[in-house]
This record gives sequence, structure tokens and C-alpha cells, in this order.
Amino acid sequence: MIRKACLAALIFWTVSGCSENGQSYTDSVVETGGDNAAAEAAHEDTALNTGPDQGVEHDGATGQRAECSVDEEPLFACPLENGKKVAVCLVDRPDGQSFVQYRYGEACKTAELAWPEKPGTEQLRFASTPYSGGGEAQLSFARGHTRYVIYSRVVRTNFKAGEPNNPKFEDGVMVLRDSRLQADYKCRDGEAPIPVDYNLADEHLPENADGIFYPDED
Repeated sequence: MIRKACLAALIFWTVSGCSENGQSYTDSVVETGGDNAAAEAAHEDTALNTGPDQGVEHDGATGQRAECSVDEEPLFACPLENGKKVAVCLVDRPDGQSFVQYRYGEACKTAELAWPEKPGTEQLRFASTPYSGGGEAQLSFARGHTRYVIYSRVVRTNFKAGEPNNPKFEDGVMVLRDSRLQADYKCRDGEAPIPVDYNLADEHLPENADGIFYPDED
């Protein structure tokens, strides 16, 4: 997007990924802080009074890991404070079809939510906008009345002439219901190791006709 993760961070996240049967996984994901509200909110419409693990499993992550694999390009990845992760991965299938998939879950385990499961009509959408001395990019999708908005933004904090902009970097995932903000899960330490990749998103995702989403918090 507006910035790139430093090389050292990228190397660390890749090397410290999971491995099973020789297959390593990048740590390109975002945890969702709090009491798993992100996963729970996604399944409110099922009317199942279960925890996020049970609810999402029935909705089918099809055995997919929460992380992007070494064969997939991450469009976004970051850990959250509750130890879970979110990743947005470019998946290339053997049949030549590729698609972008959102994933949520514990590191090195089957994703609690992987959306969409396969190529088709359902897709994440991309939006971006410039700010004075910064900008924002978002990847978003909706499931029923619940919307997920993955964001990376740079905000200028100093407007004094002749002085540095002192940019502030923010990354995370907003969960909304009926356009009202339910939770804003920021990445651990405030920044994503892999913020929204503007070029990959612009190449592989349709534009969000509604533009950048600003939640109604009232």
C-alpha cells in the first residue's frame, strides 16, 4: 500500500512460520483481540449459541490453515492481541484459477473462518484514498448483516511547516453489523508486518463502489 514492511520483518515472519511434513507457512495473518467477537459476529445469523470455533467450523474452512502458505502471496497479515491471526492470501489453484481469501484463526491450525472457500461470484473488494501526508487502503466483504473491513492507513500528525510529518501507521480489522461498528481489532503494536498490498489488491480484486468505509459509531 502506502508503505512496505521492512525486509527484516518479512524475513522474521516467514522463518518463524509453522511447519508440518516439510511445509512451512508464513505468519501472514492478523489476530482479532477481545473475546473472539470477530468470529462470533460472523455467525450471529446462524442463531447458534456456540463459541467461535464450533460456529466457524460448521461454516467450513475446509481444512485451510489460518496463515498464507509459502506458495501464496499475502495481501495483508498481522497478529492481534488475543493470539489469533488474520491473513488475506492470493490463492493459485492447480486448475489455473486464482482468488483472494480472508482467513482467521490460531497460528498453525485450521482456520476458523476462510472466505470465500473457492473461486466464484463472492469476492473481497478493494478501496483506497489519499490523505494529506498519507492515505488508506481497505479490503472488505460481507456475510449476512456482518461486514469485515481490513485496513491499513497512514495519517500525518504534524502539520508545522519545515518539520517532519510524523506519520502514524494503523492496521487492523473492523467488524460491523448493519453499518455500525461492533469492534475495531488493531494489529499488535499498532502496525501490520504486512500491511494491505495496494498493487496486489488493485490487480486481483474488484473496486468497492462505495469507496472507503467510515463506520457510523452512534
